[in-house]
Amino acid sequence: MATTTTVRALRRGVFGTVQIASSGGNTEGDVIAVGDGRVGVVSGLESIADGDLMTLDVTGQFDILKNSTSDTYSIGDAVWYDTVNKKAKTAFAAGYLFAGRCVKASASGDVYVYTEINDPISGGSGAGTTLAPISLTTTAYTLDSSYYGRTMAFNAAANAACAVTLPAATGTGARMRFVVGTVSTGGYSIATAPTTDIFKGQITTASTAETPDLQQPWVTSTNSNKITLSGTTTGGVSVGDQIEIQDIASGVWSLIGFTTSSGSEATPLSHV
Repeated sequence: MATTTTVRALRRGVFGTVQIASSGGNTEGDVIAVGDGRVGVVSGLESIADGDLMTLDVTGQFDILKNSTSDTYSIGDAVWYDTVNKKAKTAFAAGYLFAGRCVKASASGDVYVYTEINDPISGGSGAGTTLAPISLTTTAYTLDSSYYGRTMAFNAAANAACAVTLPAATGTGARMRFVVGTVSTGGYSIATAPTTDIFKGQITTASTAETPDLQQPWVTSTNSNKITLSGTTTGGVSVGDQIEIQDIASGVWSLIGFTTSSGSEATPLSHV
């Protein structure tokens, strides 16, 4: 007697691809953000109309056009992608996507850089390394998906402020980590956008004014949407104080943090 088997998963496409709707008249070879911190290379032989479904390769090796033929890459170097000019860059800037790692040295005069896309660790000069932290030094930053998966180091001047505004939480699972690299009493802050997005979790603070250090957990409320490290009572007193967040659902960032404060501890969490 014949038996039947329930198939749990059916192969529907080539391994290492995703399908998303086009937005911006994409064409073959474009490098775009998938939405979860990865990039994808548009597959196909023709332009794709806005709203049409397109296939993106999210694994593999690709020649990416360099910004300048004088740019050089060693094996293992990070390759950044400027989505406006559609060229590879040697260093990160706001809005650039992390495309991957160079897997074949690209000398001055070469037109392309041979890149393993979405590869954070590679052989050669980059072996055993991960992406360097992004240094936050100016007054304000509005983040986008190009910051997903990155560590950001707060490095404002001693009395200067630095305010970070997050992208909307949509449930991508993307993580970001913030670390105090330079103590500043001007205050570091991380706020959601839109303001209806909230943080869920807690920050544990240890006071340097106590012996032994008194640890105080601060738990988010129903509308916590801002974190402030003042460099005094609300944390950020020590280099290495850190906050990690993750986009876990539409409108929700999960939160865990460990900081130090001076004087009487106060909550770093608020609503604006």
